Amino acid sequence: MTVDYRLAPEYRHPAAIDDAVAAYRGLLDSGVAASAIAIAGESAGAGLAAATLVALKHVGLPQPSGRC
Repeated sequence: MTVDYRLAPEYRHPAAIDDAVAAYRGLLDSGVAASAIAIAGESAGAGLAAATLVALKHVGLPQPSGRC
């Protein structure tokens, strides 16, 4: 699955991170286990992936592990 997220400069920080966290919550709410989720990106997407992991920890959600 890929996630569309709001982009700068039209949307200010932390819009993209909020969108990524919302998508992650949606997966969890639909019954997908955190252990089956992987978050990845390249170039700027890698920064968003790292920031999303920090945000997930900050709000107390289980960390994805990408193991199926």
